[in-house]
Parts: sequence; structure tokens; C-alpha cells
Amino acid sequence: MFVQKLYKYFGNKSFTYKKAIGKIPDFKVSMIRAMHNANVVRLENRKKRAVGISKKNPSVWIFTTEALFLLQKMYGDKK
Repeated sequence: MFVQKLYKYFGNKSFTYKKAIGKIPDFKVSMIRAMHNANVVRLENRKKRAVGISKKNPSVWIFTTEALFLLQKMYGDKK
């Protein structure tokens, strides 16, 4: 459910955790970690770990190609 909500708001654009909780208030950081582990989202810089993250330099996430393909099928090729 959270994956679909995130996709609805961000599609194939990059997003940060702060933007995600702004759109979905009950979203938690553990959701991002679970999505990352399930290969739904990944860090935009393609690294496995979010190292050196600060308020000025937040981690930026994007959907994986596989997840986008499935979500676009669900949403009728919405861009």
C-alpha cells in the first residue's frame, strides 16, 4: 500500500524521506529500509548504504526499474 502511495506522488522522480513523510504522514523510516531490502527503491547514487547523510545532504531514493515496470502496469503506464 505504501509503495503505491509513494508511486502515486513521485512516479519515476527522485524523493527524500522528508518529502515522503510530508505526503504520507504515517510513513516511517523502517518502510524505506524494508522497500530497499525488497529491491523496490534504491539510493539514487546506487550505493547500498546511506553514508554521510545530513539535513543539508539527505539520502535521495528512486524506484528500481523492476518496481517502476510493475507499478506502471498497475497504474496504466502513468508517468
